[in-house]
Amino acid sequence: MTAGLVLVAALVVGEATAAHAADPGQFDTAFNEHIRQSGGVDGSVNSVAVQSDGKIVVGGGFFGKAGDKRAYCIARFNANGTPDTEFNNNIGKNGGLNSGVDSVAVQSDGKIVVGGVFTKVGGKKARRIARFNANGTLDNKFNEHIRKNGGLNWFVNSVAVQSDGRIVVGGGFTKVGGKKAHRIARFNANGTPDNKFNKHIRQSGGVYIPSVMDGSVNSVAVQRNGKIVVGGDFTKAGGKKAHRIARFNANGTPANKFNKHIRKNGGVGSSAVDSVAVQRNGKIVVGGAFRKVGGKKAHSIARFNANGTPDNKFNKHIRGNGGLSQPVNSVAVQRDGKIVVGGWYDKAGGKKAYNIARLYGTT
Repeated sequence: MTAGLVLVAALVVGEATAAHAADPGQFDTAFNEHIRQSGGVDGSVNSVAVQSDGKIVVGGGFFGKAGDKRAYCIARFNANGTPDTEFNNNIGKNGGLNSGVDSVAVQSDGKIVVGGVFTKVGGKKARRIARFNANGTLDNKFNEHIRKNGGLNWFVNSVAVQSDGRIVVGGGFTKVGGKKAHRIARFNANGTPDNKFNKHIRQSGGVYIPSVMDGSVNSVAVQRNGKIVVGGDFTKAGGKKAHRIARFNANGTPANKFNKHIRKNGGVGSSAVDSVAVQRNGKIVVGGAFRKVGGKKAHSIARFNANGTPDNKFNKHIRGNGGLSQPVNSVAVQRDGKIVVGGWYDKAGGKKAYNIARLYGTT
């Protein structure tokens, strides 16, 4: 992820007042105006996750402040954009993470799973994945299981929680729970490895990267039917050619039909996919530094239909309004279908932005 000082505005989940802006791919100008007027966090935001109550959890490389409090790579804002003081205070008390958080996922019970490059959580040893309770205190039992089984041997870029509580991770790691891994793995809800799933990934070849310097799995997202979409800088998935986006079945085997559609249309063709999010209707939103998708011009954000073909209407709107001026690090879909994007950009839809913005995403 890009390093350096990033001013990310506080997050406000509100309704737009401009009726003409309701088309998918158009920016939510009311939300973005609140972003411009506020301060947010004083370091890079690598991941955003929207809770069912509208609160927004952010993870990144910030060690300075979130609102008016000291921050430790994770923080939360209320739905109106004000800092969640209780949560942030609890993080401060336990020390949070000692290094960057690249992914945040919220479970149905409110617990928060984080992945990244960190090696400590709450002052204790951690292996690139950890969990917090809903109020920001440590989930000591989960974290102890991760320590005992060895967790991941290298960085985690993305975490996604399934409806059954199992946790899918993607990154640059080559081992999970002490066994060989191909940049995708799954843990059970208690933090122990899901050995059956991980075996299927190993047998299919998972995601192939010629060398560790060429890229990794940057994002994983779980569909409502349990299938897993992955994005990154990989060239093969399940033993076949891939264009930076692919899908696996719920058991870890490749979703060959989807992957074939991606190959035919060219997928994401010019740079890595850094974030993937699945809408309730099955459409897949991707963000990154790319400038082409499905063979056509793109501006750091695009959408695919559920079968892997490009969503030409959405992508056309993005081309028309200019999309994002620089890379998108994270994409999150709200329950109302709106799309929140975080990254390293100063313009959204041709207007000034502070590294986070929102778009309409229904239909």
